[in-house]
Amino acid sequence: MISGSNLAEIPAIHCTIHLLQLVVSDSISENIVIDVLSKCRRLVTHFNHSSLACNNFKQIQLQQNLDPLCLVQDVPTKWNSTYLMLDRLNKLKIPVQLYLAERSDLMPFSTLEWTLILNIIKLLKPFFQLTQEMSSEITTLSSVIPNMCSLKKFMSKCQVDLSIQETKNRLTTSLKNRFFSEINDAKSLNILKNRYYIIATSIDPRYKFSFFEDDIKKQAKYWLINKILSLKKLLFVLKK
Repeated sequence: MISGSNLAEIPAIHCTIHLLQLVVSDSISENIVIDVLSKCRRLVTHFNHSSLACNNFKQIQLQQNLDPLCLVQDVPTKWNSTYLMLDRLNKLKIPVQLYLAERSDLMPFSTLEWTLILNIIKLLKPFFQLTQEMSSEITTLSSVIPNMCSLKKFMSKCQVDLSIQETKNRLTTSLKNRFFSEINDAKSLNILKNRYYIIATSIDPRYKFSFFEDDIKKQAKYWLINKILSLKKLLFVLKK
């Protein structure tokens, strides 16, 4: 079934979410990141395969006066689950360290690896939050430009450890290529040249023209005036 947005050639929010997922997928392929993710997954799998291990881990958390939580299993093809895995692991850092200190069959995480995990979380958090927000039923097309421009600004200012600088650079480049591209296809677009994104943002009272340079403001006003005139002509014809 063809959606109304496709018939009208209006971009759908789920397409934007897909592009955002591609941005992250493009970027978390650095060897140092892959290695630490593999180590995290092995630890989670260890608990998933042993009720005794889970119980011991629970007892360690209780001894630390914590409400017991389980580690989160990620799905490698879904990066948002990877973010949740890392976020939970970092939250349980002390219990994890205490548990691993008692095990000779599992390698503990080094200081560098914990720093890497923390920095990956820092980079992925705004992408995760934005994906969650845009997956909401009440999200509108008008929020795409403000959100992506804010994300782009965050990436330009975000400071990370040198060990993950390359991943940050890849995220920044992929974000630019996917959402501010000179090529419009299934895997990229330029939201600052797309009529529908620009008009939607312009008529949203929360944003109006605040995210646009002067040339885009001028173009947006031109499109809006033409649209209003077209609607007036249509109403005139319908009244006859």
